[in-house]
Amino acid sequence: MTPHSIQHTLRLAAIALPMLVLAACASGLRPNAPAPSTITPQQAAATFEQLKSLKGSWEADFDENGTPDSEVTYEVIAGDSCVVERLFDGTPHSMVTVFHLDGPRLLCTHYCAAGNQPRMEAISATPNSAAFKMIDVTNLADPNASHMDGVSFDFIDTDHVTTHWSSRDKGAPGEPARFRMTRAKKEPTMETPSHGSDFVILMYEDNNSWAALPKERQEELMGKYMAWVTDLRTRGIFKSGAPCGSKQVLLAGDASGAVTATDHSPTKDVLTGFFVIRAPSLDEAVAIAKTCPSLTHGERVIVRPATHE
Repeated sequence: MTPHSIQHTLRLAAIALPMLVLAACASGLRPNAPAPSTITPQQAAATFEQLKSLKGSWEADFDENGTPDSEVTYEVIAGDSCVVERLFDGTPHSMVTVFHLDGPRLLCTHYCAAGNQPRMEAISATPNSAAFKMIDVTNLADPNASHMDGVSFDFIDTDHVTTHWSSRDKGAPGEPARFRMTRAKKEPTMETPSHGSDFVILMYEDNNSWAALPKERQEELMGKYMAWVTDLRTRGIFKSGAPCGSKQVLLAGDASGAVTATDHSPTKDVLTGFFVIRAPSLDEAVAIAKTCPSLTHGERVIVRPATHE
């Protein structure tokens, strides 16, 4: 962040810290009831899809001088059931807001740098906008403390969104905060994204079918594999990968510590190689694996989470 960005980060924190209120420390104090929701279940679902479409990085202009002050990112997690907004990530004033459906309702919880957590419900929605109002808040010992009490979205187009954050301080409206956001242009990166999980793509063949392919076909496929891996690297989701030879040795041990080694080279379900990728969900990992060139010449692909669970 630039000193200018940090200055505005602190400014927003100054707005948030002395202005987020109305709840008891663990129970979640319920303030004045928000305006009745006019959202139908269909509108709630449609608005949630709009929020999911924000996935990626955005440049936010806080003081509206035409220069980005900070980055805002959106991530879709938990089997596409939650949208996570991150603001001022990597700074002491980083904040997270999580949006999700609750049956017919659309809710969000704002984890504020002030240390409290207002929970809000969408009370209105159109194809171009949505408004959330606080229904309760946790971790506020003093009902007169400041708190964020609402947020609204103006969906201008696919690359431009404006958010409006409202607050209350000592029972009166606090200073509002507005972010004019522009979707950041994607730049090629060799880095693995910090958010998401690791998945293994395993490739199998029968009867050494690769060796049976004409040399020209093998060279064509190798070119496709290289292009595919290059694309994964550029998108920042490739972690590692390697081919596997057809010969393999099976090691077996017993309770005494003795180990035997046996040649074990089956002709069916032979593991020919693997890739390790980073993806937000298993569904997205499967979508990536569907583009693997091995599926174009009779191999089978298995996608597994890289976890003990």
